[in-house]
Amino acid sequence: MQKIYVSQCNDYSVADVDKAVNFCMKDFVFGVKKGSSVLLKPNILIGRSSADVVTTNPEVVRAVAKVFKEIGCRISLGDSPAFGNLKKALDTCGILAVCEEEGIDVVNFDEAKEIDTLSGPISVYKGIDDFDYLVNLPKAKTHGLTGFTGAQKNLFGLVCGMKKSKYHLKYPNRYSFSRMIVSLANAVKPSFNLMDCVVGMEGNGPSAGSPRKLGFIAASESAPYLDLFVSNILGFKHDEVGTLDVEHSEHNLDVNVNNLNLISNIDPGKLRVKDFKKAGGFKLGGVMSLLKKYVSPRPVISVKCINCNRCVENCPADAISKGSKIPVIDYNKCIRCYCCGEICP
Repeated sequence: MQKIYVSQCNDYSVADVDKAVNFCMKDFVFGVKKGSSVLLKPNILIGRSSADVVTTNPEVVRAVAKVFKEIGCRISLGDSPAFGNLKKALDTCGILAVCEEEGIDVVNFDEAKEIDTLSGPISVYKGIDDFDYLVNLPKAKTHGLTGFTGAQKNLFGLVCGMKKSKYHLKYPNRYSFSRMIVSLANAVKPSFNLMDCVVGMEGNGPSAGSPRKLGFIAASESAPYLDLFVSNILGFKHDEVGTLDVEHSEHNLDVNVNNLNLISNIDPGKLRVKDFKKAGGFKLGGVMSLLKKYVSPRPVISVKCINCNRCVENCPADAISKGSKIPVIDYNKCIRCYCCGEICP
């Protein structure tokens, strides 16, 4: 049975986060040797304050880094934000200060190489194989396209910069895009996954939702089983999460959470969220997939729009154009990938 580590963590105080992270990593670190190189991959979708819960919290990153520092590892951290400069995004969310204080090297994912996956070649950060360990640090959030942003979806950040738009266009529906994410995750195989579930995001994630206190940290060597556990706690069925739907259908993922080997310092039942607000997206199949543009939820320009035109510049389908006051979406071109929602400030 797949091991899932779960620890109560009520807030982002150093003491609480350190305790939870050490509990979740206690078995994994036994096999890590002094001098090993570690790449931390948090969720740095865009540059937003940590209070907005768009990114992995800085104190979670710090706690994980301290575990590896005590062993004597060389630690780096990297990501490829959906928009803007990595260091600026890290500075805005508070992680850059952690890197400077803890001696963590910041790595820009600016050079790519192609790797073979079951979905075909995918361009990822060229230096990924230079590290002994890839440690995945996702944030528990909803997602308009895949349903849930967890461990597997966080690995899409290994794709360099605007190359992500190419894959949104190539895999325009929920199942094909999720299949590509699963193929990527299975190809890069993170060594360990630890998810920030202290305060997650509900509603219109992954960037426009609302903070929701969850009160725990969870970890596993298996990205899909970690996603299965956390999404189940939040009230998702496996087929409401695109990546889990693919894993179950094509890779025989056991979706019975009762078969997971939970190592926990709290009753998981007490963590369950009964009224967690999911994103607006939903599955389409068969004939309904042909009617997607008519019946599926679609992005809408908010009245709060500041007319920055990020969505215009980054829409994979070129479906958004400048308007007199706010951008205009051509829904005949829109592929419902929600990239515009991801980069909206």
